[in-house]
Amino acid sequence: MRRSFSLITLVLVLLYGGGDVLGQLYVTSYQTGTVGKYDPDTGAPIDASFISAPFPEALAIDGNHLFVSIVSGDIREYDASTGALINPLFVASNGDEIISMATDADGHLFTGTLQSSIGKYDLNTGAVINRHFISVPHPYGIAVDRHGHLFAATKHAAHHPGVRREHRRSHQHVACA
Repeated sequence: MRRSFSLITLVLVLLYGGGDVLGQLYVTSYQTGTVGKYDPDTGAPIDASFISAPFPEALAIDGNHLFVSIVSGDIREYDASTGALINPLFVASNGDEIISMATDADGHLFTGTLQSSIGKYDLNTGAVINRHFISVPHPYGIAVDRHGHLFAATKHAAHHPGVRREHRRSHQHVACA
């Protein structure tokens, strides 16, 4: 299955996520079933097949914990330093295909799904807080800034152009150019 991602998604990943505390960049490869580790300055692979996972789609990092969604919609937890699997079923799928993820400083994991929603989970336990926290059409990229604003890059600009900022506490929708 061929996927296309916008420049906005890439910018969100570079600004708000994808790197760890050691300054390394992680990239999923759906086709090869791997998560690679790369040098963010040169783009050189540190380990192009750092983690093997069935059709990885999205990832998020929190400290030394790397969360990877797989095609089934499950989320696995890995050690970001070693690549060791910590929890093969950190979040169990409810049938939603997870295409983007982000974490915040308040201990939450957010997931963007093909079913046009952003879910919210407890980052420590994987417990569901709200599977359909915010309705956003095809959130192919999500990120949380240092002020706690949740951003979503959507595929269908006709309905919600560009990047959307969602205020997590009031559910206020603000379009950003």
